[in-house]
Amino acid sequence: MSEYAENGDVKKSKNGKSLPSARRVRTSLQSTGRVTDKTVFNVAAVHFLEYIHRDISVLFDQMDYLTKGQDCCHSLEEKDSRCMPIEVPEDDPYLKVTDIRCLNFTRTETFQDVGCVSNSMLPEHINLQTPVIDLSTFYGFDKKSMNSVRKWEDGLLKTEERNNRTVPLVNTTKHIYLQNENETNCYIFGFPEAGSFDLRTTSIAIFFMREHNRLAKILHELNPCWKDDRLFKVARQINIATTANIFIYELLPVLLGLRNMINYGLISNRIQQVNVYDEDALPIVFAEYEIATRFFHTLLNGRIKKYNENYNYVDELPYSDTLYRQDVLEQNNNFEEINRGTFYQNAAKMDDIHDPEISEHYFGHLQKAHDLAASDIQRGRDLGIGGHNEYRRICGLKAAKIFEDFSDVIDIEKVEMISHLYEHVDDVDLLAGIMSENVINDTFVGPTLFCIMARQMNIFRFGDRFWFERLQYIRLHLHYIRVQ
Repeated sequence: MSEYAENGDVKKSKNGKSLPSARRVRTSLQSTGRVTDKTVFNVAAVHFLEYIHRDISVLFDQMDYLTKGQDCCHSLEEKDSRCMPIEVPEDDPYLKVTDIRCLNFTRTETFQDVGCVSNSMLPEHINLQTPVIDLSTFYGFDKKSMNSVRKWEDGLLKTEERNNRTVPLVNTTKHIYLQNENETNCYIFGFPEAGSFDLRTTSIAIFFMREHNRLAKILHELNPCWKDDRLFKVARQINIATTANIFIYELLPVLLGLRNMINYGLISNRIQQVNVYDEDALPIVFAEYEIATRFFHTLLNGRIKKYNENYNYVDELPYSDTLYRQDVLEQNNNFEEINRGTFYQNAAKMDDIHDPEISEHYFGHLQKAHDLAASDIQRGRDLGIGGHNEYRRICGLKAAKIFEDFSDVIDIEKVEMISHLYEHVDDVDLLAGIMSENVINDTFVGPTLFCIMARQMNIFRFGDRFWFERLQYIRLHLHYIRVQ
């Protein structure tokens, strides 16, 4: 469901005015700070969520203004049709003492931009990824990209040994991912934008690349007559199935509640083959899911902690200093020490507080300031996402007529904040509402986010004819995947 003004412009408030600054919305509903309390999730869980998100949906957005040098806060470029800068209020709680009154932001590329769809139609945004869980992050999203990472021998992917580590091949061509003179390595994955992954998400991709080759070697030992192509495809199939199983059977039940997922038919309560494929179900990633799940950015920890082999703390790196710098992983003992921290370090709390590395300095020196959560709200407007009130109705809650009606799922203090930010109940951004909702029983999410995620999970299972629980998987394989 898309909501735009005329000619695909960003929608206005019900009274015709502009919506409140996404930065003001974020700083009003969420603060900046660092909480060190022990949390349910470790950093690995957060970045696995991020990895799955990148596997199914990547938009042409932030890389435009980083690679093209487009400055939407510059007076000469602010009228560019791709620009959608975020206003920083004069009384901003953190930036008021600076001269920063604008945060750079570009709109996503659409099929209209590349001439594939008529400009008379609503904007259709380009998703660079396949809309199913298939590890296209490193296998690639088409035949050409997949062929580029295959070794064409015994079903293996291309890797090399450097400093006693098995890692992907590297591309040393100078670009945005190579920021420092002494950093020359940018990993080659099947997906060309994988260089934009942060260090810990990159590590997850490397782990699954290694897992593919481990599986291919085992399959080759068990089936010496199998040719390269069959070894590759079966290893890939098992690798994808393992990833999907971790996501839907191990991580999501913690987030959404095991009993809730069983009751909603999102997972099976026993190991069994389930043919849930519906040939009429279109595999797609809802734009609402793309935006709503950015709520989990609140879990990002702004410090990358490193631990030695005895799990003693060694050092830490600011998150913003490592973005787009994959080479950092291969410096000294960083790969091992950072990855120990990934599993040992707590994630940030899922609350109203964003780490300053995420909410103020996300792109480090590449941008004067950047607020990831404010950008997430702005991205929802860019994609034409409907208001929170509309999704309440879709998800079975009563549509609000006055702001006080939100109090069935939002604390009255937050309702008052929202009423001071927005002119009308239908103006409230989807993500702003999700940020404010109270969690439902046995979950870490509110009712609207649960609903959107549940609908997307059903699409993953019903719309993917290669879903790992389908009948073509023999029982032995399914049992191995579910219990390993």
